[in-house]
Amino acid sequence: MKPAPEQGFTVLLEPDLEAPGAEWQAHRQAIKAAWLRGDRVGVVRSPDCVDQDQPEAGVEYFETEFHAWLAVLAGQRSKHGKANRLADVLASLRGNVLGVVAVPFDSEDAP
Repeated sequence: MKPAPEQGFTVLLEPDLEAPGAEWQAHRQAIKAAWLRGDRVGVVRSPDCVDQDQPEAGVEYFETEFHAWLAVLAGQRSKHGKANRLADVLASLRGNVLGVVAVPFDSEDAP
């Protein structure tokens, strides 16, 4: 048995509030095209549109591209048996976490 195909995830950048109507129309068309493909749709909000624009149903909104790409990885299958691709990436990170090594003090209290 073949596994079911993974659902696509389309990430779009929202035009600026003052962008021409044609740019907004192209943005809406890109959302519709992604839906027709069966993709999840994520939109990185334009900073000047956050309070002005009404969110569209079925669209996931993100403050930054970084947050959008975290969502993309979280929605993809793991290649190493973990919960998802984001878990794969986090597990691949190297490093140690150190606790506090010295108690900070005010410079006025210094000997």
